[in-house]
Amino acid sequence: MFGPVSLIRQSFAVIAATLFVVCQSIAAEPLRMLGNGFTLYGGYQVGGSFTDQTNNQTIELREGRSFAASLDLPLDESTEFQVFYNHQSTQFSPWPYPNSSDQLRLDYLQIGGTYFPDELGRGFYLVGGIGATRMAPSAAGYGPATRISMNLGIGYLVPLSKYVGVRFEARGYATAVGSSSAIFCSGGCVATLTASAVTQGEFLVGLSARFN
Repeated sequence: MFGPVSLIRQSFAVIAATLFVVCQSIAAEPLRMLGNGFTLYGGYQVGGSFTDQTNNQTIELREGRSFAASLDLPLDESTEFQVFYNHQSTQFSPWPYPNSSDQLRLDYLQIGGTYFPDELGRGFYLVGGIGATRMAPSAAGYGPATRISMNLGIGYLVPLSKYVGVRFEARGYATAVGSSSAIFCSGGCVATLTASAVTQGEFLVGLSARFN
């Protein structure tokens, strides 16, 4: 006959064996996120500057919060096609003109992709793309400007399930202004801003969802 102690021992043995099998299964088949994906990001963006030709002063862009979204479509076992949108509302600093609260809206629209060196759907990946940046000041006498831009970055995808995961990313952006004339100036502008290129960096955390 089996006593209570013997039954308890056997129960623990069964539980231990089951856990061992489950752990071996997880180790053999790491959790991955497969299928088409959509990600919403919150970020923090830094960098970017212009030169005021009237006094040769550097006008920087204030660092601050940003948000982004991406659509990811698998191409093969290691790469995805990506459409990426990013937005930041910032200010010129210093801005020694009548309204110091003038804003600059930055919108990036990029087409590119991601590459997972190990396996699609988990772990480290490289990301990049090319597209356009729309820069729209709120200051009177200034108009929006759209220029070609690109982005490169690195990220890490942590699957929470087959359908939900968290992305951590660091991206760098470069917008080719490439103009000797005053950018934004649409008549009556009090500052003549120029730049050959505007570069920014960003740190992002995103919640990613997958669907077929």
